[in-house]
Amino acid sequence: MNLIEAIETASSKNPKDWPADVLGKLQDGSTIFGFLKEFQIGASVLDVSVELGIFNSKTEARTACKQGSLRLNSEKCAEKDSIGENHILPKIQAAVMQNGKHGLKYPFLVKTNTQ
Repeated sequence: MNLIEAIETASSKNPKDWPADVLGKLQDGSTIFGFLKEFQIGASVLDVSVELGIFNSKTEARTACKQGSLRLNSEKCAEKDSIGENHILPKIQAAVMQNGKHGLKYPFLVKTNTQ
């Protein structure tokens, strides 16, 4: 899979269905995603969404949560949600956040206590 195919796959599929080699292609730093950021278990979805650049402020992120548009691994987030080990997608060893059902997907790494 080349970089263009990886980006197309990432844009069109649910992150749970991404092939394992997609993350490798997206993680090289030369893609629209840049280098993948890493967050600790327990990080707030609001903080993560702002740090990833999806929103400019927690207020914007909170509004998106209330409207049901902020998604973590394609599932709607609540403003009090936090990142957990259960959010790490096994195929890609990362999690994915997006704004809106068809919005740009932002993969990120989750630092577990065992790392």
